[in-house]
Amino acid sequence: MNSEIMTRQAYSEVYNIINHFEKELYDKIPQSFINAIEKNRDLNYKVNIDYTKTINEQELLRETRVILSLIYRDYLCTDEQRKEIILNDKKELNEKYEINFEEIKNKRKKTYDTTEMEDKQLVKIEEKWYKRIFNKILSIFKSN
Repeated sequence: MNSEIMTRQAYSEVYNIINHFEKELYDKIPQSFINAIEKNRDLNYKVNIDYTKTINEQELLRETRVILSLIYRDYLCTDEQRKEIILNDKKELNEKYEINFEEIKNKRKKTYDTTEMEDKQLVKIEEKWYKRIFNKILSIFKSN
């Protein structure tokens, strides 16, 4: 499915969810942010949310979960929680970076090793023309 359509559908789900927030939570989110979500949502998308279940039990779009996480981090959580979330995000990003760095390093090493091996296999030792003639003459005398 088109990513723009998915994003608009996610905005629809988020808009529906935040409109079911308690007033205290709803008021923490800037009105300009809510207006942007409302403006960009897919009006034809039928949101199917069961409010008797928790968010984690819902079958929400991945983009919806990401947007809700950002809303929580930026507007709803305490400063201490925000610091912890940001710290965990940085840790996760560093681990991902380390894994990617190791993968790239290993790929480069494999490529280098393969290239080196190919170079070794491609090296052809050619005899000098006079040496070949000399060896040919020698072989004639040896066979007699």
